[in-house]
Amino acid sequence: MNPAITLATTRRILAQLRHDRRTVALLVLVPSVLMILLRYVFDRPELFDRIGPMLLGLFPFTIMFVVTSVATLRERTGAPSNG
Repeated sequence: MNPAITLATTRRILAQLRHDRRTVALLVLVPSVLMILLRYVFDRPELFDRIGPMLLGLFPFTIMFVVTSVATLRERTGAPSNG
């Protein structure tokens, strides 16, 4: 792996994220809010203690899949981000 290419790619991605607040909110806030809401849906703490770690792995994975799909579609169509 070439460090210069990796650094250039990282810079480009961070510059895009800086202007796309919706994506940052989707990555950070949505999994947190879902976990908080599900904590109150599963009224028994022992049940949530068993299910919570699995959900904590599932939600970010699913959301990253959606974000990656949208980013790929934007890049292929050449549409500018609306951020």
